[in-house]
Amino acid sequence: MNLNKLFYIIAISLCSLINLNIAIAAPKIINVPINLGPVNGDIINKNITRIHKTLRTPLILNINKSEIKTTIDKLTIKNATLIKSGNKSILIMANQQLITGEHALTKMNLILLLNSVSTPFFATQHDDNIDIKVPHKFKQLALQVEGDMIIELPTKYKGPLNFNIDIEGWSNIQTMNI
Repeated sequence: MNLNKLFYIIAISLCSLINLNIAIAAPKIINVPINLGPVNGDIINKNITRIHKTLRTPLILNINKSEIKTTIDKLTIKNATLIKSGNKSILIMANQQLITGEHALTKMNLILLLNSVSTPFFATQHDDNIDIKVPHKFKQLALQVEGDMIIELPTKYKGPLNFNIDIEGWSNIQTMNI
């Protein structure tokens, strides 16, 4: 066998293997719009408006296993800070850029529901993101806001408050060795 052909076959095999690992570990990006409806707030320190809001539909993420082709081993909440981690809930602060370039901060308590049951889970902070390890296989996975969300935005801000939270779902995190 020609040495060039052998190298070509090995190179194609390596590329296939690398692409397979990347495909398995690639995130499914879920941009979750949160409908706040009308809001009123209190002015804090003349600069900040603080809004307490209970969502009519507290589920911010709902995934049925039958609707996806892979497993989800980890969720990543983008642009968020982990304030407190408990056994069955986490308190986070999500940061969102407003259309004016200013930022709104939203504090919320999240619980993980697997198959409609509140489930203990582990969350960690990595840079500007929060990683949530999905503890076991599921038929349905949901993240739910528990209680009020507290939104802080500049008092001078006038405009729409379209709140989105970006969540990535990762599969086979043990294969991610890039």
